[in-house]
Amino acid sequence: FRSAEELMVEQARRLTAVRRAAQGKGLELVTVKADGNCLLRLIARYLGHDSETTQFPELREQLAARLRDGVSDKEAWTLGYSLEEAVDFQTDGRFGELVHLQAAALQFGVRILVINAGDSGGSMFDPVERWLEPAGTDGSASVWVFIHDGGNHWYGAQPLAPTEGFKLQRAE
Repeated sequence: FRSAEELMVEQARRLTAVRRAAQGKGLELVTVKADGNCLLRLIARYLGHDSETTQFPELREQLAARLRDGVSDKEAWTLGYSLEEAVDFQTDGRFGELVHLQAAALQFGVRILVINAGDSGGSMFDPVERWLEPAGTDGSASVWVFIHDGGNHWYGAQPLAPTEGFKLQRAE
C-alpha cells in the first residue's frame, strides 16, 4: 500500500516524463480529465468535439464494434481479445488500451503515433514509440498523437507552433 504522498510524487514523475516525451518531438501536451474516459476524450477532441461535454457511449460503441469485428474475423491487430472484452469496453470509465487506438485508426482512417513515456516493465505499451495505421494508407492520412504515462492515463499532443500541413515523420 502506498501513501497519498507517494502516489502524488509518482504522478508528478509520470507527468514530467510525458512532457519530456512531447517536447522531444516538438509537441505540446494536451491534457484531459483522468476519469477512465481519457482516451475517448482525446479521440473526441481529435474529431473536433468538445472533450469535456461529449458523451462517450456512441464513440465507445463505434470502437467496440470495430474491435468485435476484428475479433470475429480473427484479425491480427486484436491481440487475442475476446468478444466479451470488446463488449466490456462499452462500459463508461473502462480504460482504453492500445487495441482501442488501433480500432480508432481503422474506424477513422487516421495514422496514430503512440508514445509510451513511462516505465511499462514489458507491458503491451512496448516499444516506446509505435505507429498504428489503417490498411492501405499512403502516409498522407491525418496524424493523431497519444502519449501514455506508463500507468493508467493517456495524453494527446499537438505541434508547439501552428504548422500548416503538420506531419510527423516516422522514425525508420
